[in-house]
Amino acid sequence: MLKRILCAALCVATLQGVAKPKSIGIQGGLNYSDLKSGINVSPGLANNFGITIQKYRNKYVFFETGMALDKNAVINKLVVDPTGQVIQNAEITATSTYISIPLIVGFKTGGKFFAYTKLGVAPSVLLSWNQELNTNVQGIQVGFFKYSPSLKISPNAEIGIGKLFGKRFAITLGTKANYQLFSLYDTKAVDSDGRFFYKSLGVNLGMHFFIKKMD
Repeated sequence: MLKRILCAALCVATLQGVAKPKSIGIQGGLNYSDLKSGINVSPGLANNFGITIQKYRNKYVFFETGMALDKNAVINKLVVDPTGQVIQNAEITATSTYISIPLIVGFKTGGKFFAYTKLGVAPSVLLSWNQELNTNVQGIQVGFFKYSPSLKISPNAEIGIGKLFGKRFAITLGTKANYQLFSLYDTKAVDSDGRFFYKSLGVNLGMHFFIKKMD
């Protein structure tokens, strides 16, 4: 229920704030993520996908929002059974999926070929927490982490380049860094995703359609 209320509120605020966008688009890619601290795990590879809405203040400055599904993955290679014994040749891949509403200020320079920088923050709500055990050992039992709902705040930054085709369509390619800073809501379970904070670095490909022609 909490996730539905937060998602609805964020969606309404987003639509009201960008009633007349200059461009809409889609963006997706891969990110390499790790936990900031607290648990000894290895980084994992995950993906993200989203819809972007941009409104330009002028030809150099724009505001961006939208909605994104962001995944973070980590690998636990120290797997133990209920008795505390380490299981050899076993690992657990844990994947978290968040829905986020980015609030971004962007800066662009150039013409047909351009460069851009984006800085912002992304409130995100945990949608799912999946764990997969990979092992050759049959019939073993292990304890998985539990998770609790949380609303996390994540500063992020992106730099990239793009190419404008005509005055209506552009393709962008950028590198994005994301850093979960703190949680506004968390049930404080002993072992929960609410206590896990991710950092990630990824590559995103975007396609943007301009409702109003670019100058």
